[in-house]
Amino acid sequence: LRTEEARSLTKSLAGIFFRSGASAAIYLLSAWVTFSLLAVTPPLSTVTVENLLAALVLTAVVYLIHHVVNLATAASAGLGVAAALRTTVPRSTLAELLAAPASLLLVVALQRLGWSTFALMALLYMGTMVLAWQGGVDRERLRRRLADLERLHRAGETLSGTLEFRDLLRRLHLTIRDVVPFTKMFLVLEDAGRRARRVYAFDAEGRRGNSGGETVVEMLGRSEGLQANPEGGGVLIKDLPVGDGAAARLRLDFERGCLPADHRLALLDTVCRQAAAALGNAQLYRLANTDPLTGLAIRRSFERVLHRLAARGEHFAVIMLDLDWFKRVNDELGHRAGDEVLLDLAEVLQGSLRPLDSAVRYGGEEFVVLLPSVSSPEAAAVAERIRRTLEQRRLVFEGHEIRYTASFGVAESAAEPGLGDPMEVVWQADAALLAAKRAGRNQVVTAASL
Repeated sequence: LRTEEARSLTKSLAGIFFRSGASAAIYLLSAWVTFSLLAVTPPLSTVTVENLLAALVLTAVVYLIHHVVNLATAASAGLGVAAALRTTVPRSTLAELLAAPASLLLVVALQRLGWSTFALMALLYMGTMVLAWQGGVDRERLRRRLADLERLHRAGETLSGTLEFRDLLRRLHLTIRDVVPFTKMFLVLEDAGRRARRVYAFDAEGRRGNSGGETVVEMLGRSEGLQANPEGGGVLIKDLPVGDGAAARLRLDFERGCLPADHRLALLDTVCRQAAAALGNAQLYRLANTDPLTGLAIRRSFERVLHRLAARGEHFAVIMLDLDWFKRVNDELGHRAGDEVLLDLAEVLQGSLRPLDSAVRYGGEEFVVLLPSVSSPEAAAVAERIRRTLEQRRLVFEGHEIRYTASFGVAESAAEPGLGDPMEVVWQADAALLAAKRAGRNQVVTAASL
């Protein structure tokens, strides 16, 4: 490691001396030609306007060439044209303002004081140029390091600011895009034992895209790191150890000529470690608030959302449903068959609701649906649609056909939300559910009709 550091330091110093020497040579050449055009010989009365204008034009051309060389050097180092214009040109202009008179003095020293004085002054001038250039390089490195630290701080605050998985995905996209611009982002999550796999795809603007099976298979088969893409550009694969046996793999696609610089890749490594910790925390939060069989929210999570809606004064409706004669399925076909029925019901609920609605396994074969900004008649229509769907379902388990139905109770919050206990709405829906069962099951009853 020390050998590599020494080589890197030697290469850096050699580059600084070379660039500084080239700059000094350009300034000396410019000053020499300027003096020649001005015909500087004692006395100075031989200077003409034409010679002065020619000298100024030549000096401007030489300085322009110097700026182009500086921009090319900065761009090759990964700064980019915009950053090079922002940092290199002002520094070069300041150096030229100081170097131009120094170059003229060196030429005067050569003409009037001889080679020995010229050599001494040239050495001092070269040393000053080296120190000035090194100071500029150090300032640029410090600015970039501070910018990276600010990005890391912002990433840590962003990723640790939520435990909701959907919100975390959005924040992860914004954080990574702030570090390395990409065209597409894929995230594959696998639980312990690799039994379940979830795939998420985003474009550069954060819009959810198509997570094709071929892309997933390809990214799972690739090794970790930055690799060339056969279609042009590059692909970066990063493994994120989520913890508890779960794993995640991140893929970023880059356009041709837009591959991230080395220091950005190092910064991305740190951000990915933060992302892995955030995904692990979100995973634990999801496990603590999700029913392990159906994947629906549990009662504690439902009550938290319910009180949050009531605290904000929002209107909502609640549907409570219970499977009819569910115990017969368990007694006649076994609990595995009962689990299949519960899974099928959860699938129907998730496919029948809006993104802002919540389906909850309340306990056993009882389920609750929370519908924000919905009235009792609208909720009853949703419940009736779900009831008809369940009535038409056909499940086959080990050669046995299973048909099942459910009873529904519907209630809505008070006309003045925020008053009273929001759980009262749940008890009203439960009372309506009991009425539906007493009336013969497989029907929808609203609390307003009782």
